[in-house]
Amino acid sequence: MRIRKATINDISSINALCHEQLAGSHSKMSHYNRERNEYSLND
Repeated sequence: MRIRKATINDISSINALCHEQLAGSHSKMSHYNRERNEYSLND
């Protein structure tokens, strides 16, 4: 039972970590895309 509880806790903390990383890379990507769009508009 203790192993199962630890696994559930691990999954929730891993999900939190993944969510933070996804949010970070998503904002980086949108910033990069916005810059690239400005460059193509200048062309």
